[in-house]
Amino acid sequence: ARALTRDWGVVVAAMAAAVLAPHPAVLVCAWFAVGWAQHALVILGHAAAHRSLLGSAAANRFAGRWLTWGAVGVCFEGYKRLHLPHHRLAGAAEDPEHDVLPRTPYGAPFRSGSPWRASLASLVGGALPEFVAFARFTRAHTLREAAPAVVVNGGVWVAGIATGHLVVPLLWSVSGVTSLFLFSRLRTFGEHVGSDWTHRIAAPTWLRWLSHPHPVAHHWEPHHRPSDPSFRLPEVRATVEGPAVVPLTEMWRARGAEAG
Repeated sequence: ARALTRDWGVVVAAMAAAVLAPHPAVLVCAWFAVGWAQHALVILGHAAAHRSLLGSAAANRFAGRWLTWGAVGVCFEGYKRLHLPHHRLAGAAEDPEHDVLPRTPYGAPFRSGSPWRASLASLVGGALPEFVAFARFTRAHTLREAAPAVVVNGGVWVAGIATGHLVVPLLWSVSGVTSLFLFSRLRTFGEHVGSDWTHRIAAPTWLRWLSHPHPVAHHWEPHHRPSDPSFRLPEVRATVEGPAVVPLTEMWRARGAEAG
């Protein structure tokens, strides 16, 4: 609950700054801050899908539907249909997340600087095909499944129009297809790309703050023990034997050198 409060607090603070001091520099900072918080929220949504964010199944379902995935316009149930089989089939041809790869930079040949180029491209619309593909593969099957995304995002627009503060819904919607992906692409390039299962990486402090909040740099561990809450992942890493931990930036440099 504390992590949810923090991430939503960033959203509220960024939106308040944009409304109260709509200087271009403030708006750019708010754009990055909202995208960062949206990315942090969907990481918590991943934990909610595994019922490891909060103490009960009902609380996790509410958080996943209304406070994380649904808030950024994604169907929580659709995400679970895509993602949970991925944990059973990671690295196999049957992994359902492979269907999304052709619309993303992760399926392309790795080149030196690929994570940074792909992430920065998202700021100018480069992630739109990825967003559309993800929305397609996580689409709602019923009106009840679609309701949280429609209500939350529609409510943001109605409130913005009613109060005359259009900057709020614009920031929320534009960040969700641009700056959110700046952070999510950096994270995703350290998870499965180039691995037949999943990498066991360590991210430097600055990168953990930037793109790997909520111990998400510990990606091997939730694949090994998906029911453990994210705050326990450092403890899991310390107690569970597995592949050697590789610094993320070193892995990127080595893969770039291999690719020439």
